[in-house]
Amino acid sequence: MQRRKRGFTIIELLVVLVLIAILVSLAVTRYHSVRDASLVASATADLDLVRKVLAYYSVDHESFPSVVTSYDDLKNQMVDLEGNPYGRLPISNTYAWVSYTLNSDSNYEIRVQVTDRNRTVLIATPDAVERQ
Repeated sequence: MQRRKRGFTIIELLVVLVLIAILVSLAVTRYHSVRDASLVASATADLDLVRKVLAYYSVDHESFPSVVTSYDDLKNQMVDLEGNPYGRLPISNTYAWVSYTLNSDSNYEIRVQVTDRNRTVLIATPDAVERQ
């Protein structure tokens, strides 16, 4: 009688590797979805803070800034009448600045593009932060 060799066959190892690969691909896909959602949520919270600082600015200056060319420019303009900053605006590492416009009603619109895979565009107005 021959003794049977112990161990796994190549087929068994390949099946296990394929199953592991499928599980890893599912996990990576889920990770990217959660990461994108967190980037959008973080950018929304950051823009909401910018909205609040702009509200303080408008109370002191009786208007919103008329010309803003970049996020750094906006941060530099956010000072009260004595030149003191209203607070620290968040670092813009979750989105890229797109534009700032002031409409005929003297209300602003800030557009930013989130650094997620979908390149989500957020629009901040005096009333809310919304997705486009």
